[in-house]
Amino acid sequence: MSHIPHSLSRRVYLLSLFLVLYTYTCSSSSSPSQVVEITSSNFHTLLSEGEWMYEIYAPWCGHCKRLESTWSDLSNQLKQTRVARTNGEIHKDIAIRFLVTAYPSLFHIKDGVVRQYPTENGREVKDFELFAKQGWKEVSPFGWYLSPFGIPGTILGLTGSIFSFFEHLSTIWTVTYSYPLWLFFVITVVILCIVTILVTLLLEAIISFFIRKLFFKRKSDFYEYNKKIENKSSNNSKNDKKIKARKAD
Repeated sequence: MSHIPHSLSRRVYLLSLFLVLYTYTCSSSSSPSQVVEITSSNFHTLLSEGEWMYEIYAPWCGHCKRLESTWSDLSNQLKQTRVARTNGEIHKDIAIRFLVTAYPSLFHIKDGVVRQYPTENGREVKDFELFAKQGWKEVSPFGWYLSPFGIPGTILGLTGSIFSFFEHLSTIWTVTYSYPLWLFFVITVVILCIVTILVTLLLEAIISFFIRKLFFKRKSDFYEYNKKIENKSSNNSKNDKKIKARKAD
């Protein structure tokens, strides 16, 4: 009966151990991503509460593509902080809210308070993890006038939505129907002028109505008010005449 050499059995054991460790590593690294996709519809609902590490990216951006796997790993590492991202090319209203000028733009959000991830910091999982746990406290938050969740941010978001709407219309106009782009701009300007005039007239009518309602509750009040002014002016003129007459005497 032949025996297996001790060196060969040791090699088989080490190879088996290596395969087990490799399989475990691959299975752990391929765990499903916990990154939440933020859109215009769920933006306020999700990001205004809780703690988040947040990325605004563009599909064509090379840096964003390299960061994708890191962001996915970060979502599996963090327990107290959730990880999310938004396609800034599709959801331009969100990108405008955050005043995005470059991709990727990274932020820490805690209960609606926004801080931008410093550009000089590293881009590894450990760097983001450290920032999510303690580093964000060393960064000044956005002021109320820059907050994406405040009134200015809402106005900027509405502007971005209108811009996206007109961009979509121009694409349909030029690509689907093959009409010239200049004609689209002419029609858009004419429509905007008409809408502006109508809104101005409406606001003027509303303001005039409330002014009458507040200061002149009844027409009689208006006439009485005018009569008082006339009587006051006539009395003043009489007094002036009396004063002049006395001086003349």
